[in-house]
Amino acid sequence: MNNAEKNEIKSASASTRKHLHDFYVAYNQWLKNGVPETEGEIFVQYSGLCTNACRYFDEIGVDTEDILEQLRADFIANELDELLPFNESGTHYHEECRLGRCHLNSARVAWVEKHCIKEMGHNEPHIPD
Repeated sequence: MNNAEKNEIKSASASTRKHLHDFYVAYNQWLKNGVPETEGEIFVQYSGLCTNACRYFDEIGVDTEDILEQLRADFIANELDELLPFNESGTHYHEECRLGRCHLNSARVAWVEKHCIKEMGHNEPHIPD
């Protein structure tokens, strides 16, 4: 791999991290604002982080593939299940979804808060036009 290829990968990784950080900040702000259920709201109570990330990135026009891959890699690196990182089982997750309580999962909230700080400091999230 030549230096240009290494720089491209590093740049893509930095871009992915920036987008992921922006998502965490926006999602955390939604939580802090009392989880508003307004028409056109990007985030929903009945879905976990991956689905809400897809909704966020679709809204701002960013491809989700690399970002979701990084999100799952982060789960694995933290010894969490890549598909159900904050739940005991699929049944537990589906019950959380059915009741619209995904946003109340303390492990999910702690992950978001930790990554708002950890990823890039105190950058402002990207606000869709």
